[in-house]
Amino acid sequence: MMSEPGETRGESNRSRRVVTSLLLWAAGLAMAVVVLLVFVLYKPVGEAFKILVSGTVGGLLALLLAFVVRNTFFKPAETYLSGESVALLAERVVSVVEDRLGSGQDLVCYPRWHDVPWAEVLRDAQNLEFFVSYMDTWVNQATDPLLELFKRGGAVRAYLPKPQTQAARRVRDRFPEYSADLVAHKIENTGRKLEALRVRSGNPAATVEVKYTDVFIMHCLMRIDEQWLLLSPFDHFRRMQIEGPAVLLRVKAYPYIGEWANKEFAGFADRSELAGVPA
Repeated sequence: MMSEPGETRGESNRSRRVVTSLLLWAAGLAMAVVVLLVFVLYKPVGEAFKILVSGTVGGLLALLLAFVVRNTFFKPAETYLSGESVALLAERVVSVVEDRLGSGQDLVCYPRWHDVPWAEVLRDAQNLEFFVSYMDTWVNQATDPLLELFKRGGAVRAYLPKPQTQAARRVRDRFPEYSADLVAHKIENTGRKLEALRVRSGNPAATVEVKYTDVFIMHCLMRIDEQWLLLSPFDHFRRMQIEGPAVLLRVKAYPYIGEWANKEFAGFADRSELAGVPA
């Protein structure tokens, strides 16, 4: 027959008391033996007494030090800090780590360019600038968020390869399925479509600025309100069924990359001319 839980706990408590009593008697006997040995080995009695007292004081100090260390360094934080203080401390630690490394929300990788959720990325955007080979197809994909940006009185600046220059011919090399005329059309059409959206927004404060450059553009870089960067590399070997990736990052979390982007945009500003909007 199984015993009741209360009976088991009672027997366990009695066993612990017996063991504790035996340990106390053993400890007392050991202490008596040690004292006796001190008086036997060290004479006269006064000298033995000094040794015994100094050893006892040293031992007590060691025990006290161990107690203090255990109850401070190894004591759970909740026992000497309030729950609110612990929570605030934890939040502060997380904040410092995120400032140093960046959180998951500060860096987002999209396997494909067409995976970028433009409605979310441009939701509150006021100023958008980018350099790229062309963007006429992208304007179709991001029509709604771009229109909302212009309705808020936002500004878009685009740096594109100047048609009929080596920079534009390099784009033709990247897109062997396109003719040189089609590449030029796509470049010019980027400005046309952006301007059409600006007019459609009805906000006279909205602006579009298209600038042509003779510098070969090696990748796509967007800067959103100088707070976010979106970088997408170009293909060396073009296969249309395999799109290139895109990376979105917060400039505050990656200030060095922000400085690099500032340098790139400043370079295109120096090496570009206002294109206007082709009819």
